[in-house]
Amino acid sequence: MKCLSYSNRFYYKELSEEDANCIKKDLILYNSMLHTAYKKLYLTCFYGVKDEISLGKQLKAKYGTNDYFPLSAIHEARALLKSKFETNQRLKKACTKRIERIKEKIHKDNKSLQNWQKKKEQLIQKSKEHETSKTDYLYEVQIVSPNI
Repeated sequence: MKCLSYSNRFYYKELSEEDANCIKKDLILYNSMLHTAYKKLYLTCFYGVKDEISLGKQLKAKYGTNDYFPLSAIHEARALLKSKFETNQRLKKACTKRIERIKEKIHKDNKSLQNWQKKKEQLIQKSKEHETSKTDYLYEVQIVSPNI
């Protein structure tokens, strides 16, 4: 493998065809290692799948490289997994808080509805006893019924 180090950004057009192909090949190899490492770490973390051989040795044997690429891929895969796990935990907390706020609002609305229904029942009882007035009727029609 060739190693190119530039302090600035480089473009494939500016490189020789051999160097550009070498970099593309290395990027494809690295991304393949990253994908495999992430998959293995995910299975180990969430499903308890353990291998006898370390992940670094597995990647070196499968892809035939030195330590640099597999270890970089493993570290990046661990970072991605940890990041996604923490994001998931944060979203769970936010969702739980939102659910609690919604439950509180439902409880508050149910209480309010019960109060309005109680007032309506009182007005109905008054009307059955023929003790209603014009203000009671207006109160029921304009305030109590719309709120229910």
